[in-house]
Amino acid sequence: MTDSLPQRKKFLFSLMALSIILLVIASGLVIASLSLQHKRRELGRLFHARQERISLADVLKSSGASEARIRHVRDCYSTGQQTDLDAISWNQISQPAPFVGYQPEPGIQMEGPFNSQHMRSLQDLVLPRPADVYRIFMIGGSTAYGVGAPSPDGTISGYLEKILNEKGSAKNKRIEVLNASVCAWSSTHERIWIVNALSEWEPDLVLAFTGANDVIWGFTGSNIFNFRTWEDDLYLEALNTALTMAGVRPFTTTLHDRLTHPVDPGTVAERFAKNIRISAYALQAIRIPLIVCLQPCLSSTTKTMTAEEQAWMDDGEPPGMPDYLRDCYVRIREKLAKMGARHESFPTLGIIPVDHVFQGRSDAIYLDMLHMGDKGNQLVALELAEGLEPFIRGDMHNVDH
Repeated sequence: MTDSLPQRKKFLFSLMALSIILLVIASGLVIASLSLQHKRRELGRLFHARQERISLADVLKSSGASEARIRHVRDCYSTGQQTDLDAISWNQISQPAPFVGYQPEPGIQMEGPFNSQHMRSLQDLVLPRPADVYRIFMIGGSTAYGVGAPSPDGTISGYLEKILNEKGSAKNKRIEVLNASVCAWSSTHERIWIVNALSEWEPDLVLAFTGANDVIWGFTGSNIFNFRTWEDDLYLEALNTALTMAGVRPFTTTLHDRLTHPVDPGTVAERFAKNIRISAYALQAIRIPLIVCLQPCLSSTTKTMTAEEQAWMDDGEPPGMPDYLRDCYVRIREKLAKMGARHESFPTLGIIPVDHVFQGRSDAIYLDMLHMGDKGNQLVALELAEGLEPFIRGDMHNVDH
């Protein structure tokens, strides 16, 4: 009996220890399960938010816009105070895409139809190109894409197609202006897409309405030859959440050449110019003109600003951004002028300046520093149409670069 008592105590002690171990394991499993459920919810929220349609009215409401601000925004449209801001899209629903990261998702979005080539068109691209069609591809970022436009017809490309056809700019041919622009794309994305896709799709002319996004990314300290857009960051976050859920080490998000301060404006201009040179050479090989337009912006405008446009310049952008954009634009213009002057090196490159397009105007044009309502889009399209006509006629040598 005396021998069994210590054994019994030892057994009870072991049983208690085992119970504690099992309790700890069970608690850990419960915590892990709750953490897993939380990560699943976050992953679902992430993808659900990516598919939500956001209107201009939503943006104004979430930012607490004043009545004066809302009136100004409506005045940027041809319909004025009758403009339905709930019907104007302010985001692009995208999907992953090879080489360029992402593109608009085909189908019907809030801002209209997108074809299987991810362009703002209901009709898929016709190949071979019909003999009676003069094909223009327009490429750029969100302004060229048409963020803020009330409809596809109210984008710059929509107006441009209508104006050029009304003018009969291409004799005996119907002009189509295909919008291959994507929100937040830099000139690197544009260069890749020009080389990989547009040059293969039988263009007669490529119009790059571009420049501002290189500056935006430069302000964040990003090297446009090695960076991720906000959309790319979203995909990486989703992937890392899934990896964590699977118990796998997530990928690092650090980019070795991301600066903690804005990129030097001269470097921004040189990187931009490099992409333009490569694009021009690629199209020159198939005798296709590349026409470059440094997109207008509120920061470098020649128009008389409205009170709300000035207020946006003062408080709507990160401190230092408007001055940084102006500095970068000065250097980009210098690079473009040099390339345009070297006609022997770039015989199929043309430059269309539109800095003066709003000169003398004092009405509402800009929704923010970059985007416009349909009023501004139409004015830009009119200027582009005039500048493009010599290129459409094939009269490259008599164009003032």
